[in-house]
Amino acid sequence: MNISNPQGNQGSALVAIALAALVHSACATVTTKDEYEAYRSVEMAEADATRLAAERDYLAKYPEGRWADDFQSDLDASEADFFEAQRYTAAGLQLYLDIYPKGTFASQVRSRLSSMETLQQKQAQQQEAAASAESAKSAREEELRRTWISRFLRYWMQTFAGLQGWGSPIATVAEQNPAFSSAFGRAPRPRCTRDECLKYYTGAYAIPIPGGTRVERTSQIIVRLRMDGGNLKRAELLLPGWGFSRWSELENRKMVVDVAPEEREEAIEWAKAKLRSILPELQAVGHEAGYVLSPIGMPTIGPSGGLIDTQIESPDQAAPLLGSATAEDTAGGTDYMAPTRGDKKQDVVLSPVLVTESGAVFEEPPSQPGAQGGKKGAVITELPAEDANSGPKVWAYRVGSVRVVLFAASGVEGEAAYDGVVIEPVSQ
Repeated sequence: MNISNPQGNQGSALVAIALAALVHSACATVTTKDEYEAYRSVEMAEADATRLAAERDYLAKYPEGRWADDFQSDLDASEADFFEAQRYTAAGLQLYLDIYPKGTFASQVRSRLSSMETLQQKQAQQQEAAASAESAKSAREEELRRTWISRFLRYWMQTFAGLQGWGSPIATVAEQNPAFSSAFGRAPRPRCTRDECLKYYTGAYAIPIPGGTRVERTSQIIVRLRMDGGNLKRAELLLPGWGFSRWSELENRKMVVDVAPEEREEAIEWAKAKLRSILPELQAVGHEAGYVLSPIGMPTIGPSGGLIDTQIESPDQAAPLLGSATAEDTAGGTDYMAPTRGDKKQDVVLSPVLVTESGAVFEEPPSQPGAQGGKKGAVITELPAEDANSGPKVWAYRVGSVRVVLFAASGVEGEAAYDGVVIEPVSQ
């Protein structure tokens, strides 16, 4: 028999509703694995920036999440201090914006970042301009080293072609020709005997060879003034050691094998064309047929040891290094010819003496060549013409009151194989 119990049925329903509510409440507090991992990222963060970034990421994914309110409160409370810590660098300001894109200081941060970016661009442009200027400077210096022989020959050829006072003592010539005096009295200092005055310009260079090697070379210009009884009779610009070949190598960065006839001839023709361009007058006249070049012997005096900066534009820009003169002296033009002053020795010897390669002076010549005389050193004797320059190729041009002679050595080995230019006065 079934017994009906309405009160009992109502109680069962209430129990079911309560259980359902309990189940719903429990489900509301259960988190997913992904949300818990996001929460753990916050909890495990050691740095403030890492923690705040993790809180930002959590809120972006779970705005209604179990820890959303706590994380939002932490973000709000930390903003001012975080901004203060990050405000001094562009990276820090950008980090602030990443975490607080709509933060209290966001507008200020964007303005500062824009200013920093403008400044960085300006600095980058300045650095680029500085690097470009340095590169241009290096290229210019290299170009000056490469072309120093051309510049120095240009200066001296043009100076001697227009020289006044041929047949006069050097001091008189210096007074009449400021350009000549300015360059002649500067480093490397001139050294003289009664028969000649010399200046040596020397520069080192290297020729690249395929395969990563290179050949070290030395190029040289010797400015020699020839005297007759103490008076200037001609000027020589000597390039020893097949100098036209060395000049071509230096300027064209291509080795010239002197014993190879075609290469040597090519170097001579190149140098001759360069020399004719230095004095355009040479291109307007034909060379003199039958001209015989007088001997080009070895200098009787070695170099002074003074160095020349081959990056200077012109020989008259070299710093004065004369032991007997100051910058003011040489600027005046002739004081490097002055007598000895105080304890300073005269650099240019014009009295009738002999001077050795080391600079030692003989008041009287030794009895025999090579013998020791008044002071230490050995006399340097001039080589016979046939040993110093055997059968040179010669091109002589009459230009106004002077003759310009271009010559190239042939069939001679060693430093005595002079190429070069002679300039001498001719009668009208």
